[in-house]
Amino acid sequence: HGVLLSSSAGNEGPFLGTLHNGIPWALTVAAGTIDRQFSGILSLGNGYTILGWTLFPASALIEKVSLKFDEKLSACNSSDLLSTAAPYEVIICSNMGATLYQMAVVARSEVAGAIFISDDSIDDDLLAGAPIPGIIINSNEGRSVVKYAKTTKKPWASMRFQHTFVGSRTAPAAAIYTSRGPSPSYSGVLKPDLMAPGSQILAAYVPSVGAAMIGNNIILSSEYTLMSGTSMACPHASGVAALLKAAHPT
Repeated sequence: HGVLLSSSAGNEGPFLGTLHNGIPWALTVAAGTIDRQFSGILSLGNGYTILGWTLFPASALIEKVSLKFDEKLSACNSSDLLSTAAPYEVIICSNMGATLYQMAVVARSEVAGAIFISDDSIDDDLLAGAPIPGIIINSNEGRSVVKYAKTTKKPWASMRFQHTFVGSRTAPAAAIYTSRGPSPSYSGVLKPDLMAPGSQILAAYVPSVGAAMIGNNIILSSEYTLMSGTSMACPHASGVAALLKAAHPT
């Protein structure tokens, strides 16, 4: 009857054969990354400036705060230890492959902020929130920061939040979570059909539900939030299809 059925591919990737909605007569949409990066600017006392990644939802004042690296603290796995050894300082957290957990620990401590060294993908949506004034940098940048902190008598760091940059990274690429084909229901049809923007999409949100957090007890509401998934990608494809149908009704 000329009605387009547009559906999401599912969020069970990157494993093969996890695709949903693989029926031949539906448009099945995968999720891709975008070239927009939500960033923080880290400045050190030696003049070194790093563009890191953060979604801290406020404009915190971190200005020339004492910077600390201690191998006994760098795992960032004890809020009590951090509060005792580095109160009101910016702590450097080593690459332990558990950035989300480290964020939660630091949020319960009394440190002023944190620099997280991580090579995890920022598009897997595991790092969607940032409850403390913290910036994520990669391991190459991390080595320079650690060296500065260890070799300087009074190291300090400043941070700026809520910066957005477009075109700063290569996109689109298939998001790690987007379900891959073939379809379990019918492997004879190549699915998904196409990919649309799905990672960290600014989406309308329920204002009575928490959209972000600061620390462990400040819940922020918003009419919009950043969301990731094939349910973000599918509306993009549906909208394009609607425009095409409007321009070419027959």
